[in-house]
Amino acid sequence: MTVYASVHGWDACSICSGEAGVPVLAAVLGREDGGGLQAFFKEKGLDIDDITPYSLGAQIEWLKKVLATLGSTDHERRETMATSLFLVGEMGANDYNQLPPFTQTNMTLGPVRSLVPLVIHSIGLALKALINLGAKTLYDPGIFPLGCIPRYMFQFSDSSGAGDYDPDTGCLRWPDDLAVLHNTLLKAELAALRRAHPDVSVVYVDYYGAFRGIVAEPAENGFGVRTVLDVCCGGGGPHNANLTVVGCTLPGYVLWPDPSTYVCWDGLHNTEAVNKIIARGMLDGPYATPPIMSRRWTE
Repeated sequence: MTVYASVHGWDACSICSGEAGVPVLAAVLGREDGGGLQAFFKEKGLDIDDITPYSLGAQIEWLKKVLATLGSTDHERRETMATSLFLVGEMGANDYNQLPPFTQTNMTLGPVRSLVPLVIHSIGLALKALINLGAKTLYDPGIFPLGCIPRYMFQFSDSSGAGDYDPDTGCLRWPDDLAVLHNTLLKAELAALRRAHPDVSVVYVDYYGAFRGIVAEPAENGFGVRTVLDVCCGGGGPHNANLTVVGCTLPGYVLWPDPSTYVCWDGLHNTEAVNKIIARGMLDGPYATPPIMSRRWTE
C-alpha cells in the first residue's frame, strides 16, 4: 500500500516499484522535512499528525482518504483501484515478536500460536476492504523463516542444542514452525478470497521459500557461506547479533565491510542484496504466480 525505503537500501517492494516504472515515495511517514508522505498528505488536506500505531485498519482508512482525492466519482475511484497493483505485506512477524517466547528465552510457542488465526483474519479483512473498494490485483507475501533471523539465533543460542537447528539451513526449527503455520493459514485465507471473488487476482508471494533458498545455498546466491546467518551491522557476540548491548549505528556497534555479501543488515532486516533477489522473484517468478511483470501494466 505504501512504498518505504528499507533500513539498508531498498526493500523488495520499492525495488519492484522501480522495475515496474512506479515512482517511489520518499520515506519516512511523519517527518517534518517538507518531503515524503507527510507532505503529500498535507498537500491533499489530510491530517496525519497522530498516526501511530500503523495498524492495517489505520492504513485502510488512510487509503480511503487518499482515494477520495484521486477521483470525484465512485466510478473514477474504483477505476483507480482496478488498475492498481497492491502488495499487501508481509505482515504478522511484528505482532508475534511482541509475545513470548520472543520476549524471553523460553522456547514454547503456545502463547503466540493462538495469535496466528487472529493475524490471518486481520489480513483477510484488509484484503476484503481493498476488494470492496475496487481492487483487482493483490499480491500478499507470507512471512520469512523466523528461525533464520540472527536476533533470535543470538537470543536463544544458550538454550538451544544441536537438535534445535535445521541441518539444511542452520536456522532454529521452532520459530520456523511458527512461520510455516502462519503461511499455511494465509494461503488458505487467500484461496477462500479467490473463491469468493473469482474476478479478482489474489496472489501468494513466497517470501519464506525465497529466503530459505538463499540461506540454504548462500554461495550460489552471492553470499558468504560462513557469514550467511551473521549480521552486517550489529552488537558483537554470536552472529554479531547481540542487540541487547548495542544496535546498529549506536556507539560500539560492529560493522562488517561489503553489505552485499550479507543476508541480514541489523539483526532483523534484510540487506538490499537479498531484497533484490526476492524482488526479482516477484517480478519474473518463481516466487509469485503469475509474476508481476507477466501482466501488462502499461495499457
